[in-house]
Amino acid sequence: MKAYVDGIVTPNPRLRKEHHLLPDDDNEQLLGPNPVMGASVSTGFARMSLVSVELTNVLT
Repeated sequence: MKAYVDGIVTPNPRLRKEHHLLPDDDNEQLLGPNPVMGASVSTGFARMSLVSVELTNVLT
């Protein structure tokens, strides 16, 4: 999960911060990651998905 979060915070360190999805991965910017077990895959390999949702209201 850390690699996924690192990728959305700094996908390319040479880009200016406004080109990043998140300015930082602190608790002011990010709720999670919250891993959830999904359906089994029949290939014998693992699968990982990242779901990103913009929250427009403050959570309390």
